[in-house]
Amino acid sequence: MDWEELKKILDNELLEMEAPRELNSKEELIDALERLEAAITRTIEKVVPRKKPSPYAKRWWTKELEMARKEVRRIGQRARQYERYPEHSVHDDWKKARNELLDLLRKTKHNHYIDWIESINAKTIWDAHRFSTAPITDGAKTRIPALKRMNADGRQEEVHDNEGKSKLLHEAFFHDPPIDAGIDPGFQYPEPAFKFKRITDDEIRRAIKKLSPYKAPGPNEISNSILTHCVNELTPFLGPIYRAVFTHKHYPIKWKRYTTAVLWKGGQTDYTVPGSYRQIALLDTITKVMAAIVKDKIQYHMEKLQLLPQMQFGGRPGCSATDSLHTLTNFIKDAWRRRQGVLALFLDVKGAFPNTVPEVLVHDMRRYGVPREYTDMILDKMTAQETIIAFDNYRSEPIPVNNGLDQGCNLSMYSYRFYNASQIEGSIGRKDEIATNFADDTTCATSEKTLKEAAEKMRTLFQQDRGPAAWG
Repeated sequence: MDWEELKKILDNELLEMEAPRELNSKEELIDALERLEAAITRTIEKVVPRKKPSPYAKRWWTKELEMARKEVRRIGQRARQYERYPEHSVHDDWKKARNELLDLLRKTKHNHYIDWIESINAKTIWDAHRFSTAPITDGAKTRIPALKRMNADGRQEEVHDNEGKSKLLHEAFFHDPPIDAGIDPGFQYPEPAFKFKRITDDEIRRAIKKLSPYKAPGPNEISNSILTHCVNELTPFLGPIYRAVFTHKHYPIKWKRYTTAVLWKGGQTDYTVPGSYRQIALLDTITKVMAAIVKDKIQYHMEKLQLLPQMQFGGRPGCSATDSLHTLTNFIKDAWRRRQGVLALFLDVKGAFPNTVPEVLVHDMRRYGVPREYTDMILDKMTAQETIIAFDNYRSEPIPVNNGLDQGCNLSMYSYRFYNASQIEGSIGRKDEIATNFADDTTCATSEKTLKEAAEKMRTLFQQDRGPAAWG
């Protein structure tokens, strides 16, 4: 991509628009967003080359291998010309070149994977795990096979058409909200723990510079790399749009539409069951930048004031799954040193993000002191959404989504901390019991002289106020 040429074309497109200014109504907000996206899209169509990767491409292939293969083919053509003369020296040359190519191929492939394994870090360890635990053959991995379902007669049947598959996957991924969210309408919320502040242009620049450039784009096909390379050109136009969302309390409908990419769950034995797949929401990159800024604002104040439980590890800076495991291991070993037994209970929330009730999430956030401006935006964001389920080059018709967090927005991960904080609130500060959670995974552990006594303590922990049972 010639980024200088793209910036030049984009500058010309933006010059034809109205100069950036604060927006005074919802209509101006919608119009400004439409014109900005149209300008970016026109620029992409004019400048960005379209490329279709070969399905036969290998990650370890190099230019050196390409040159060696061309040489083998060149000598092979000469050898075919002297096919009637088996004693001709060209046949020995061809065999030698072919063997050297095979040796180079094995060596290149081996060195590539050795370098890749040695470069694995905390962020890429999950990619390595997924790669190493994948089935031995991946000949049909990109395709979703016929899915099984129970018909009205209670018999199992197979669904082969893509439309039927998309309906089954929709039922597995998305769930209807409860009739009653269980929130007391007279609940008295505390005063906000910090003040709402408008989004600034500097915050937009910082958020864009932190984007990963090669993430998959949303429905408008504007990639992160466009934003990161054109941050100075786009920020003056993005600022008024983001600020108008909060000023006029309107979350654009365009941002509520996203693509749901269907991915295999690792380690499953039967991929004819809809529950063997997981979803990733591909959102518009413009709204993801605003969500990242809001997340950073809320996260800064919550961590500074230490309002959320400290035994939460998911979605927090500097708190990884490894830290959660170390905490549990330390608790167990301390109990063993006191010659006590330990009982541990591991809990997992089924369909955690899709089952998140928006009204309950907002209730929990306000209970912890998050300003109303942020919670109103999040509630509007989660209301009346639509998604397109995409798999095997198939895209479904837009499907309404009336519940849950979009699993692809970094604001969702941090928001879930508020949602499940009350699972472990009751166990804070106790020496002989511990409760931690990492996103939707919760661990409870108790220690006592005997396992029977530890089990009684676990029953009390599980059923106490502000415990897992009450949260469920």
